[in-house]
Amino acid sequence: DMDRTTKTGSRTTPIYPGQFYTLLSRARSRDSVRILNFDEANIVVSELVKAEMERLRRDSVFTWKHPITQNKRRKICLLNIVSWNLHIQHVLSDKYYTNYSHVMCFTETHTNSTSFKRIEEYHPDWKSIHHPSAEHGLAICYNAEKVVIEKEFPETSSIELLPLLMNIDGEIMLIILVYRPPGGQRDLFIYQLLQELSMLEETRHYRTILCGDFNLDYMLQENVDAFQQLCEYFNFVQRVKYSTHIHGGILDLVFDQEGTEAVQWMPTPYSDHFTIVIDL
Repeated sequence: DMDRTTKTGSRTTPIYPGQFYTLLSRARSRDSVRILNFDEANIVVSELVKAEMERLRRDSVFTWKHPITQNKRRKICLLNIVSWNLHIQHVLSDKYYTNYSHVMCFTETHTNSTSFKRIEEYHPDWKSIHHPSAEHGLAICYNAEKVVIEKEFPETSSIELLPLLMNIDGEIMLIILVYRPPGGQRDLFIYQLLQELSMLEETRHYRTILCGDFNLDYMLQENVDAFQQLCEYFNFVQRVKYSTHIHGGILDLVFDQEGTEAVQWMPTPYSDHFTIVIDL
């Protein structure tokens, strides 16, 4: 917070443990820092702090494991990516997602322009199917060495929906990605969703997973009740049990006809939504 700061190497002014960093960090920029007659002996370190750091390294090793590496071997990841062009490279920089997941589902991709690059341009083992004509955009990406697309479906006009019949490591299942913008009539959206799913004959023959950003907080009982008919009709279980957004609320939902255990999650630095990890 200082326009400039100067420190001489003399010890006329005491430098207490840990204070040298503070002296250097007070300037607004590196150009504003000036050190004269520097002697590293003037840097004083607290022996108590050093001992505590060594204790932490020895006795309190951080052993956390990425949730995508846990439990079952087949994974689907779900994320409101905010913008495909801005953040797909950020997602791919975490090799855990491409190494451990079979499918990645993204909402709010905003890929109406022709300038965006598909995932295969970044990672040759992966393929992507986009729904760019939707107002907010949807995309389902898959590892082409482990997943085969059995069927694509025509786009719907009533709601933003992207269904794919996929063969994932030998099991055929219907993955349906959906995005519901904030606001609007909740009951109308659920009615339209039920109608769209009813027209998909595959929901009666294959395991169906419906996931996406619904912008309806499942922590509120009124929203749980609103989805009750959908769950009963398609034999769905909603698997997200924890907040999926930095400001709270279960906005990203996973409805599954077979899996019942709670999904796992990971915060991201580039989206206000968490990455949802779905075990198959």
